[in-house]
Amino acid sequence: MELKIRKNNTLNWIKGFEINRKLPIGPQIYNLLREAIVSLKLMPGEPISEKIICEELGYSRTPIREAVIKLEDEGLIEVFPQKGTYISKISVEGVLESQFIRETMECAIINYVVNNGTVKLFDKISLILKKYNKALEKKDYNDLFILDEKFHRQLADFCYKKRLWKMINLVKPDMDRLRLMALKSPTRPFEVIKEHEHIFNAIVSRDEKKADEAIKYHLRYIFKEINETKKMNPEYFTK
Repeated sequence: MELKIRKNNTLNWIKGFEINRKLPIGPQIYNLLREAIVSLKLMPGEPISEKIICEELGYSRTPIREAVIKLEDEGLIEVFPQKGTYISKISVEGVLESQFIRETMECAIINYVVNNGTVKLFDKISLILKKYNKALEKKDYNDLFILDEKFHRQLADFCYKKRLWKMINLVKPDMDRLRLMALKSPTRPFEVIKEHEHIFNAIVSRDEKKADEAIKYHLRYIFKEINETKKMNPEYFTK
């Protein structure tokens, strides 16, 4: 059965978005689309209409087309001539590749932080952990995901602010979609905070071995999430 374009959904993820006319339009639309895909406002396999997006944003097709092409290059959108444009399903191979790259980079980050971390950095991390615990009470999964990201980004930015987190973030969109799905399980949000606390405690105590073990355990949990989430929602995945 052919999927139909859901115009109401298009309105939902575009709702509240305002173009900054002082900045280039293309990158703004790209960021809007990418965020909607990664945050699951647009689900894997869902069709989208460039025409409807143009109508809702009030812009010509050119910047929307440019954004779609860029996202197609990143593997987040698939365009089938004469059939339509669809949000790509989550690639298991892509998740595994992302995990490999991320673990390599974040182990180096943790090692650097253990040896060079400051009280100011530790205070910032501690505040993120406190905010995460408060978000747990509200069961706000999007907020939990954002705080999870802030935890890792704060550590990366302490090492190098210019490109390090951008590089990590660029390679993990499929991983992020899977993580967000898994975060909606009854236990995973509580496990995440415990894993973050173990990483934090090892960093503060300047224990390289424990910090390395803690970050690896945290990042390798994705292997379990792949199996469990794919079993629950096979329609969202591809090899």
